[in-house]
Amino acid sequence: MVFWNDNEWQIWQKIVSGSAIKLHFGKLAKEISDPEDWQWISDKLALGLLALVPTIQPDTIIFGGSVGRYFSNFGASLSKTLDKLLPKYIKRPNLIGAKNPDEAVIYGCYFYATHQQNR
Repeated sequence: MVFWNDNEWQIWQKIVSGSAIKLHFGKLAKEISDPEDWQWISDKLALGLLALVPTIQPDTIIFGGSVGRYFSNFGASLSKTLDKLLPKYIKRPNLIGAKNPDEAVIYGCYFYATHQQNR
């Protein structure tokens, strides 16, 4: 997805991925401890979720990968942001961190690929 962010069009991946966080803060997500920095990350995640959630209305969103590993640092603030900004008639999905965030992305891709033949 593409968003107008910081006075330019940017792909969401370049706004809030692990590499985008390193570029913005000069350190990896695992090195970030300041709650204000995690709020920034939460706000950037909300940018994309505020577009996706009303469109597909998922019941649950699972966060994995290099950022999802630190869900406990941003999950509560992300929930509050979505509660505040989503239209009242759109239910906020459950937001959870993956049990194995480092493997979640590849398992998700595998699950998706193996279940497409049934459609």
